[in-house]
Amino acid sequence: MSDFDGKFVAVTGTGRGSGRSHALEREPKCNRVNILVPGAFLRTKKGLHDSNRKGRPDQVSPTAFCLCSESTPQGIIPQVADGLFSNIRIISGNPIDLGDDVSYKEFVAAAVKWDF
Repeated sequence: MSDFDGKFVAVTGTGRGSGRSHALEREPKCNRVNILVPGAFLRTKKGLHDSNRKGRPDQVSPTAFCLCSESTPQGIIPQVADGLFSNIRIISGNPIDLGDDVSYKEFVAAAVKWDF
């Protein structure tokens, strides 16, 4: 556990898994853990984006400030890319016990029945 006893913790998109772990770890002391996901820019799509807009701090800062606000809802994962903003949603449902030695076919058969 870290020694950070602040009210807010921010995690970048590369730390989504660690962000969720940190939220569980810090639950008694920290009100919220928010995750900000910077968009990926691929070299193969180089010509599709306005190069003056790509990856500038002023694109991300409004979202970062929003995540520090008391009024920000918990559980949002904003993604910021090239001036476009979206909310990533992670759906977590009831677990299905498939046993310790589940096969690929058994998993796929169960997964297609999940209610999203």
